[in-house]
Amino acid sequence: MKKTILAAALMLTMAAGQSYGFSINFNSQNMNTALGDQSGKSSPYGVDATNTALAGYAIETFDQRGSAATTVQVPKSGGGFYTVNVPAGAGFNTLDPTNEMISYSGGFGIQRGSTGYAAAPAGDSTFFAYAPGQGNTSAQIGVDYTNFIQSFGVRISYLGLYYGSIDTYNNLEFYSGANKIHGSGILADGVVTGQEILTAMNGTSGNQFQPGSNVYVNLFFDANDPIFTSFRFNTSGVAFEADNMVAGFTPVPEPGTMALLGFGMLGLAIFGKRRMNKEA
Repeated sequence: MKKTILAAALMLTMAAGQSYGFSINFNSQNMNTALGDQSGKSSPYGVDATNTALAGYAIETFDQRGSAATTVQVPKSGGGFYTVNVPAGAGFNTLDPTNEMISYSGGFGIQRGSTGYAAAPAGDSTFFAYAPGQGNTSAQIGVDYTNFIQSFGVRISYLGLYYGSIDTYNNLEFYSGANKIHGSGILADGVVTGQEILTAMNGTSGNQFQPGSNVYVNLFFDANDPIFTSFRFNTSGVAFEADNMVAGFTPVPEPGTMALLGFGMLGLAIFGKRRMNKEA
């Protein structure tokens, strides 16, 4: 009887509160192989050896072979749009930049190879995204999955990205709505700084070739965490580079399912207690 009451109380606690399982690691698989697409590092969890997304995952590689050069209008946080010049052969293959991206400041671009304003992540011979956009010295760019989550009734349980030539002045922030998601260790403040990754991987700031400075970052969002909706990449200098962004998603129970389950178990507990009293 006590076990039933305890289980019911636990279910109600889960529905009312949160325990944080937000975690991080730096595992990867190499795409510079005979089967790979020569894009350096990619997710070891959500894609196969050809950098193709597995079921339940989506990957943004910023590549669209055969595409013509074009421009894309990305919303600005204060209104208006930031124009991204997309070279021939590049593009967005899963992200919708008009609905799932926002430029808070500085803008961004897409390119292949290293230039004076952005360096290709180590081993990456394909297109990648960088910030700030040309002519800017700092940037904050957001990727927001809210519409995707609401439209398909899912939650984002995994996020991965290839983070190139990491600098101490780069960082990543993770949000549930307007609030940062907090985990443990380097995730305690909801921010992963470039310095924290460099320290963990024994990397050197800005190094374009060192494995410890060109890292695949994997983030996991527990079912009991606040629902992850967006992240922002920030840089106060030139530059932040990213490629092979992978999102893993799982179905979400219909609203109220957990609460109903908890109340149902509590009802069983009360019924059992009354029955015991009657039998006594």
